[in-house]
Amino acid sequence: MHHGAGGVGLTILFLFRGDHDQVDKNGIYDCILAIETKLFSEFCASLAALPKDKERDKNLEVIAVILLIEFNNPNKNIRKHADTFLSDLVGRFPHLLWSKSVLYGMLNALHQLGQAVTDEEAQEVRIGRMRRRVVLLDTVQERDEILREFAQRSKQFIKTSVAWAPDTVQSHLQEYVNEITKESFSYHAGVALATECVQSFSPLNGGAVGITAASNATRPLCVKGDASR
Repeated sequence: MHHGAGGVGLTILFLFRGDHDQVDKNGIYDCILAIETKLFSEFCASLAALPKDKERDKNLEVIAVILLIEFNNPNKNIRKHADTFLSDLVGRFPHLLWSKSVLYGMLNALHQLGQAVTDEEAQEVRIGRMRRRVVLLDTVQERDEILREFAQRSKQFIKTSVAWAPDTVQSHLQEYVNEITKESFSYHAGVALATECVQSFSPLNGGAVGITAASNATRPLCVKGDASR
């Protein structure tokens, strides 16, 4: 496999091509997924052997964002494997958890998808700078369910990121909120989630330290959180 940006694109298109048969005949579908999982693991191993430079990191960030976007694939099996592949990827390259490009790409995807779910005439939406194609389900209810799952998965991703690099991630999230709100004050799903995470995952401030857990649990986040960090 190639390591350049083009190679990355071809690899991901192969992993998530849309022509998988939904009906597993004689275990063929499972075999295809097993092969693709092995190829993805080998691909990650080959990237790990490359020099740690900007080109490699950019390719890794592209893969991470695409995998996050694939959490919205109408194919449940592909969503499941996107989760597995993303876990493998950040396991090998944990710095992706606090990557500004990955966090921004995920939050922007959430906003773009949120704008599209209520448009019943829209059959698909193109996400991010890569114009990644996401096919939308037929009903608004089905779309909302996938979007809720993606928002929850994104929040979990940020929670894990904060556990690894709290100051860096908090800084990226606050910068994201500032950049978006500087351009517009209209509702933005990415900003809403970023703000929620800044409040939810902020360490306790000085005044909250030493207070019992029961007392802290009932205090509002704006009082007990330290979003300045």
